[in-house]
Amino acid sequence: LDTGDVSKTFDDVAFFASTREIGESGNIDNKLTGSGVDTDAHILADINAGIIAMSQFRDDRGEPLELTPDTVVCPFALELKIRNALLPTVIGAPRPEAQQIRAIVPSARLTDPDDWYLVCTTSVLKPIILQVRKAPEFVSLDKPDSPEAFMRRRFLYGVDCRFGCGFLDPR
Repeated sequence: LDTGDVSKTFDDVAFFASTREIGESGNIDNKLTGSGVDTDAHILADINAGIIAMSQFRDDRGEPLELTPDTVVCPFALELKIRNALLPTVIGAPRPEAQQIRAIVPSARLTDPDDWYLVCTTSVLKPIILQVRKAPEFVSLDKPDSPEAFMRRRFLYGVDCRFGCGFLDPR
């Protein structure tokens, strides 16, 4: 996700862009500038802005996609801040945003401590595609006569797989 500002999709535009049209979709702005992550109010305002923006996305015929974001992907540095912002208020009433966001997924791959991503994972339309080229296979070097076990007294375990990941539809 952190390369989405420069990685291009099928229409030769960066995945995250402020201006893009696909057919009759109208402008697709999936690159929002937030108010910051320093307070709960700012985080909640930005989640609301993202929900509103995604609700207005249309397909290439101009029909509403009816996307409902349900996941926040963020760096580990923001996970607790976002979880805290979504906690019930003092009187115990759940926040509407907390009912919308079902998962918060921290990622060590995200390097900017101020950037986080709002994603809809329930739609047929997916923003990211994973292509499994070789299914994961558990591999072990744990036989007593293997060179690693005999010479160094170490057993090695790992997973052998191949896959590709890329951006698909920016809505």
